[in-house]
Formats: sequence, C-alpha cells, structure tokens
Amino acid sequence: MDVESKLYLRGVWVYVVLCHNGKLYTGIANKPDERLKQHKRRRGKAFMQMNEPDRILGAGLFRNRAAAMRVEKHLKRQSAEQKLEWARQYPWETASANAAD
Repeated sequence: MDVESKLYLRGVWVYVVLCHNGKLYTGIANKPDERLKQHKRRRGKAFMQMNEPDRILGAGLFRNRAAAMRVEKHLKRQSAEQKLEWARQYPWETASANAAD
C-alpha cells in the first residue's frame, strides 16, 4: 500500500518515530505522515522540538481514539527495545488497512 492510500484509512494510528539522535517518540495521529512533517517543522510536543525526527519506524491502525490512546500509553512505558519490537510488528512501509486492535 502506498503512503497516499494510508492517509485515507479511517481510524487512529499509533506510531513510533526514530529521531536522528537515536531516541524514540511514540504518538497518535490520524495521518502519521502529516504529523511527521509537523514534527520536522518543530511543531508539537517539546520532545520533538528538542530531538530532530528522522522517520516513522512503525505504526498500527486502531478503530478509535480510545483504543489508540491505550496502546500509546502502554508503549510510552516500555523500554526502547520493546518499542522497536512493536515497530517491527507494525512496520510503516507495509501498514495495512487491518486494524491492530
């Protein structure tokens, strides 16, 4: 599925961004590609203003915001290795229309 098709999927994405300094950021968005562009323009969370984002490693599509927020909250409590493992399970390049929840 190409990136443009992903932008029109209904639901809320949980995504993990790799920053240039190796740090990871976890967030939610309706359109992760657009949100990454905002992060790169230093708009949004202070973390992303201090850590230059590189790319989305992984993203899972959830049916609603509540489900996405539960997963985001859980991921934010995980170690970097656990976040990377989650991202490997939901690689952004191959994200599909199937919801992750």
